[in-house]
Amino acid sequence: MAPATGSSSTTAQGAGEQLATSLDGQRILAQGRGWIGTEYLSGGATRSGVDCSHFVWKVYGEAGLPYSYASTGSFVASLVVAPGKPPKPGQKFRRVTVPQDGDVVLYSGHMGLYVSADRTVLSARSSSAGVSYGQSSWFGSVLGYYRYIK
Repeated sequence: MAPATGSSSTTAQGAGEQLATSLDGQRILAQGRGWIGTEYLSGGATRSGVDCSHFVWKVYGEAGLPYSYASTGSFVASLVVAPGKPPKPGQKFRRVTVPQDGDVVLYSGHMGLYVSADRTVLSARSSSAGVSYGQSSWFGSVLGYYRYIK
């Protein structure tokens, strides 16, 4: 069953933290849509070819929400704040239980952007589609949803 939308439930948000809003999420998705049709390229980080982690990183930067690049495998370890802890330098995401548009969706070996309207994921994937919308189930089980800390 797909998660409900519209809530900002997090796991232990820090005092004084401001998480990305639904308006930020719409801005993230607007930037992401501009990449549709870009070819998939493992390790790629340009509009000539991009992989999933570089796609998410570039889109967040274009939306004015920059963070230090991390591959899919190191995303949680390097960028996600531990529950109940304050952010360390460079940590820009909190895990959320109810995703909203533009949140990072993490799978085993893959990541993308959550799109609530049709519960799909906008991501770069190694197929002829490149950057495109895909059913969440195409990528396996969701490991978590992550919202940007402003």
